[in-house]
Amino acid sequence: TYEAGDPAAALAAAVKMLGGAGVVYVFSDFQRTDWGAAKELPAGCEVKLRPIAASRMDNVAITGLKLAPEDPVIGESAEALCTLFNCSATPRRETVRLELGDSTQEAQITVPPFASANASFNIRFSKPGFVTGKASAGSDDFSEDNTRYIAVEARKSLQVLLINDADAQDAKSGAWYLARAIVPS
Repeated sequence: TYEAGDPAAALAAAVKMLGGAGVVYVFSDFQRTDWGAAKELPAGCEVKLRPIAASRMDNVAITGLKLAPEDPVIGESAEALCTLFNCSATPRRETVRLELGDSTQEAQITVPPFASANASFNIRFSKPGFVTGKASAGSDDFSEDNTRYIAVEARKSLQVLLINDADAQDAKSGAWYLARAIVPS
């Protein structure tokens, strides 16, 4: 299927079912998102790996989409970071499109062969509440991993009044530290 799997656990279960002797055939597309955690094949059984593709697929996958800060504040800048992985042997120039709430942005990035690269988007939320969106990349031989979804809650800013008789530039005062904790940027 196009769903994520756990090849290491599946192979361990197969070896256990065979009592540690026999042959296990694995038919897979060997996508890094699943097989990256499988460090070595289990001992005891012979494991034969059979790729389902006749040739290497031309594929760039969106492997991550996150927002920093995770809890954005209305009117303040946030960064959406979209990570792409190039599953091919040649560099790929990709257009990444981010649709988040009322905002739509695009970024061009070059992804090296068998490596990751990030597209960064500056986001500003105008009203409180939940916002959904998605990042998408261009078409390739495996379109099922070209979209990643996100949901965030934009919050109102916290209004704080700090009154203290300490010098605002005195880095030894408690007020100086409190002011920086409230507004770290």
